[in-house]
Amino acid sequence: MTSYGVGIDFGLMKGRLSGTVDYFNKTTNNLLFALSAAMPEVATTKWSNLDASVVNQGVEVTLNYDVLAGKKLSWNISANATVLNNKLEKLNNTVMTGSVFGQGLTGAYVQPLKAGYALYSFFVPEFQGFDSKGESVFKLDPKDNKTPLQVYAGSPIPTFTWGLNNTLAYGSFIVTGK
Repeated sequence: MTSYGVGIDFGLMKGRLSGTVDYFNKTTNNLLFALSAAMPEVATTKWSNLDASVVNQGVEVTLNYDVLAGKKLSWNISANATVLNNKLEKLNNTVMTGSVFGQGLTGAYVQPLKAGYALYSFFVPEFQGFDSKGESVFKLDPKDNKTPLQVYAGSPIPTFTWGLNNTLAYGSFIVTGK
């Protein structure tokens, strides 16, 4: 694993307005991954390291403002936001994971690990509409013209998160709202 970051802290208006801006970059190698064990193994799962890297990089910003800064009464507003880019790199093959269950879904996977995409990205058949019998029609893989083509449908890992916090204090009584 390699990790580095750089940031800056600042304060203005005699410290009533303060904040931080941080850039981060973390690479994790040799991911530990649970694979289905081949039968007739006793266990159903076999743990293995994937020869791949996950890169998380982004920027985090935090701002704090003391709206009221009295001796007995104080009010602070704090906000933070993070932009994140998550990507799987150096994986030479596709690892099938994210199995789904239900009628007609035996052996179906929707979250294969693929280089160049975020972890846990969804790949699903591309819906083309309905045929004359009312059955779903999917775009077919040009390699065999039988298997539905799995297309990238997004990642469940957020690329942007934020938060807001208010703290109101009167004497020793403190109320915080997030």
